Amino acid sequence: MVVLGLLLIIVAAAATAFAVLASNVGHATVGLSAYGVSLGVAPSTIFIAGAVSLLLLLAGIALLRRGAQRKARSRRELKRLRKQQGPTVSTTASPGPGSTSAGG
Repeated sequence: MVVLGLLLIIVAAAATAFAVLASNVGHATVGLSAYGVSLGVAPSTIFIAGAVSLLLLLAGIALLRRGAQRKARSRRELKRLRKQQGPTVSTTASPGPGSTSAGG
């Protein structure tokens, strides 16, 4: 798994380098317009913006996972402590002295 992970990282780095270098060969710009604003942007800038947005997405997912794991760990610990403590107060009333049991 580690070797496969390292291989994927190397392939991703090579693809990133190729995309950035290949888009800087020409001085072409891509026209972007939204809400009445028009911009001329280099393709490498669009690529880098996409890469940054992907990193932010992955960071958000990692934070969600970490938070969920922490909450689950906390719930497990609380459940373990409650089980370890045992019942402190009985919820059923025991018959007092001189009481007769039902059916007898």
